[in-house]
Amino acid sequence: MNNKNELYEKVPRLGWFDDDLPEEITPSTAAVLMDTGRRIELQIPWLRTADEKYDQIENWFMSSEGFDEQASDEPDSHPLPAEILFNDEVGSILLLGCKSVGFQTRGIIEKGSIEVEAAIMGAKSKGYSQINRMRS
Repeated sequence: MNNKNELYEKVPRLGWFDDDLPEEITPSTAAVLMDTGRRIELQIPWLRTADEKYDQIENWFMSSEGFDEQASDEPDSHPLPAEILFNDEVGSILLLGCKSVGFQTRGIIEKGSIEVEAAIMGAKSKGYSQINRMRS
């Protein structure tokens, strides 16, 4: 296994995602990041539970699939962030232009897929989607 902080085609990376929302809203959840050859994709699995622990994560995918149009209109609902920071044992990657593209469920396990427009390897924080300075 290569320990460089790079995305290799069809080689999944298991890590954690950070969306800057409080732990009560989006709990720490493992995620898989992969360059599929067609796109960069982040897959987030979670357990369907009665305590509503993962409701916010589920809303990101349910509303995009048309199952729950009300989900994004709720007062304490937060849209899927455009920027997500992914971390694993190799390093960090800032994911830009994130959009929900799929949802699967099997029993109590659910999984949402996020398509990523760009990835910045080694980024430690968010804020790259807006140009602050430019030099020629």
